Amino acid sequence: AWRPSSFDADTAASYELDDERTFSRDLVRTAPVATGAIQTRASKIIGTGLTLQSRINAEELGISQDEASEWQSKTEKRFHMWARSKFADVTREQNFYQLQDLVLRSHDESGDVFSLLVNKQRQGWPFRLAVQVVEADRICNPLGRLDGGSLISGVERAADGEPMKIHLARYHPGNVKRSGANDWTEVSFYGPSGRRNVLHLKKMQRPGQTRGRPCLAPI
Repeated sequence: AWRPSSFDADTAASYELDDERTFSRDLVRTAPVATGAIQTRASKIIGTGLTLQSRINAEELGISQDEASEWQSKTEKRFHMWARSKFADVTREQNFYQLQDLVLRSHDESGDVFSLLVNKQRQGWPFRLAVQVVEADRICNPLGRLDGGSLISGVERAADGEPMKIHLARYHPGNVKRSGANDWTEVSFYGPSGRRNVLHLKKMQRPGQTRGRPCLAPI
């Protein structure tokens, strides 16, 4: 009676992904073994947060080792200044090191997670970069459209498969207390200058796979 069908990565995932996310999150909430598995990964991979250690190639850049050391020291100080501040978070709730933990946990529970690199000017603060972490469910097809053509689960791809833009819902689809109808914003992976706007964190398991699967999906 074992007669599985042979689908491409996105077709196979489309039937199961919503249920996999729901069951995965419920396991993390209610099953101590699942909770411990996610916690262990976060503790061992992220810990108190991955930080920058700047090492540039002085010879390749045509500068002295002293100049390279000075540049590295200044760069690390500026990075730590930004990363330790809650201004690194669009919502001003977490610093960059805490966001790393949030992103890994969300990736493991939901299968993937998106981070938007936002320009946000704050009074008296020298840096404009801020990170907006977006849960997987909010990247979805507008108005419940079915997957087809270049649009798969809220992600648009070019003809050669390169991800070009995401469709970001204003509200999480499971937000039952929202006011008004949902709407979607298109965000390009890269801006006109080539600057990266969107980071899509997922583990690829098959060629052509658009969205990731939760770590607990096999369970």
